[in-house]
Amino acid sequence: MALRKSLIFAFFGVFLVNSASARGAEVTGWSQLSPQQQSILAPAHNNWDKMQETQHRRLINAAKHYPELTPSQQARFQKRLPIWIQLPVSDRERARNNFKKYRSLPKSKNHHIRTHLEQAHAPNNNSTNLSPALNPPTQPQGQQHKSQ
Repeated sequence: MALRKSLIFAFFGVFLVNSASARGAEVTGWSQLSPQQQSILAPAHNNWDKMQETQHRRLINAAKHYPELTPSQQARFQKRLPIWIQLPVSDRERARNNFKKYRSLPKSKNHHIRTHLEQAHAPNNNSTNLSPALNPPTQPQGQQHKSQ
């Protein structure tokens, strides 16, 4: 189940994965955000004081790029942000790592994974097993380790 959450948010990580190096003034309070940042990051308001500075910087960087998103991407960001914030740090880190792996794959493999995820998350599809496309077996079928 945690793997599924990580995979679902892997694409959300696109907005946050490269922001670890985001620089800027340290923000310690919600009131220090601009009105535009507060509007974009409103789902994080209740948890803001509980977050670490690293997460503040990542979210501020995501808010910086938010105006560049298409309306559908903005809607997806707003829908996923509250869920992302509630994920344990380890799950968010796993999602970022999965996204980095995805970005490093050849385009043909990226296309295969993206198609699989889109099909798996189509409104009429109840599939919950995403791992075969994202975690292909490391050994050929039929050659798994046998227990002794």
